[in-house]
Amino acid sequence: MTYLQSVSKEFLFKYCACSYFKNVEAKIIEEMDKIKLEFDVQTRIDEYVNIIKTELIIKNMKTIVEMENCGVVYMLRNNQHDELKWMYNFLSSVNGGVKVMFDGMRPYFREVGESVVRGTRKMYDFNTCVQSLLDLKTKFDNLMVNLFNNDPLFDETVGDEFNYFLNLNSFIPNYLSFFIDEKLRRGTCTYIKNNPEADINKVIYMIKYLKKKKKFESSYQKYLCNRLLHCKFFSLDSENKMISKLNSTYTNGNGTLFISKLYGMIRDKFVLSEHVMTDYNAYVEINKCIFGISKSFDFDIDVLVINSVNWPVDRKSKHEIPSFGLCAFNEFKTIYQKNTQDNAKKKLMLLPQFGTVELNAHFYGKPCLDTQLDNELPKTNIERVNRKLKLEVTTYQMCVLDLFNTNNTLTFKEIQSKTKIPRTDLIKSLQDMMQFGNNLRNLLIKTPRTREINMTDIFCINESFEYIEM
Repeated sequence: MTYLQSVSKEFLFKYCACSYFKNVEAKIIEEMDKIKLEFDVQTRIDEYVNIIKTELIIKNMKTIVEMENCGVVYMLRNNQHDELKWMYNFLSSVNGGVKVMFDGMRPYFREVGESVVRGTRKMYDFNTCVQSLLDLKTKFDNLMVNLFNNDPLFDETVGDEFNYFLNLNSFIPNYLSFFIDEKLRRGTCTYIKNNPEADINKVIYMIKYLKKKKKFESSYQKYLCNRLLHCKFFSLDSENKMISKLNSTYTNGNGTLFISKLYGMIRDKFVLSEHVMTDYNAYVEINKCIFGISKSFDFDIDVLVINSVNWPVDRKSKHEIPSFGLCAFNEFKTIYQKNTQDNAKKKLMLLPQFGTVELNAHFYGKPCLDTQLDNELPKTNIERVNRKLKLEVTTYQMCVLDLFNTNNTLTFKEIQSKTKIPRTDLIKSLQDMMQFGNNLRNLLIKTPRTREINMTDIFCINESFEYIEM
């Protein structure tokens, strides 16, 4: 025993991490050759080998793998992959050896992870952060496959560190939900340079280790809501597959309510609402053909009936809807509640923040280029040319535009007072009708011509507006 302890001290003094283990391996072979000459019984030989491993490896392996200038962290930083692979294979024969090795790598995992998430502290850093996290997960996966024989303990160790550093940046849950939204919305993500299915699986892996899952859930619900209501290329199959993947990130039934809400949102859109509209249209047609009773409004409606339990709905918000819109809603509600006894018990609430409208708009000026717009309000002596355009706008934008049927100009304060639209939503609605980047740009003219919107800013319709197909 004293002999082995002296050998251990000698090796610790002379060798670095990998060299230490290689010399220990040679020493074990040397000692085994000796004891085979002394003992005939295999049991005695095994006992002595275990003593050698205990003295030369087990007692020192934590110190060895954590050596500052030659341990596993140093090897990872300097891409010494052959040495890491050899050490893994060697320590696999020692009880607890692989765990000690992987635990010794934790400072490296934490270091590179922190550098990614701490360097991106704004929502507009989405591209940089998500791509860096994907690259990091790819690097760790390659280590696991190429060096560590797909060892699940390595994956578990990496997961523990993701659990730590992902939660250092409060934007990460929204980054991940936004990444999935971009993938599902377009099929290919415009913000990520490479986006195969493998990248989605890496994002799912990260979601599994989020501590603030509620924040991710809230963000994901909002993006799903937007896709269901406004995305023209919605893939039901892809959405269901994604929900199934998300379900795999939960344990012990923790995500049951969240997953149930997601399926409920899809069911409301593609099952419940389709049945409701079929019944509504049949009722209207029967009234028209048999009783000669027509709708009190002369436009088509497509109503989505949703369950407020599943959708991200603000039930307290109040809005002023134009009379023609309110008339259509009230008539639909009457028919809906007549159809079945169950419907009669349900309370329908109008949610204009989710709706869209196709408007037939009249403009009385010649179309002009953006560069030709004056910095002042349109002149009253503008040449009147009646142009008809079809515009697709949000319900909030419709409420704003309807005000200009009876007003030439309005301040922001007046628009807010008349529509009761929440300030943040109203600002976004107005900016989307002023700014570049969409087909409604320059529909409204604001004075002064600045991006910021103040209470006294004045708005008017740009009679020279030209609709641009995006």
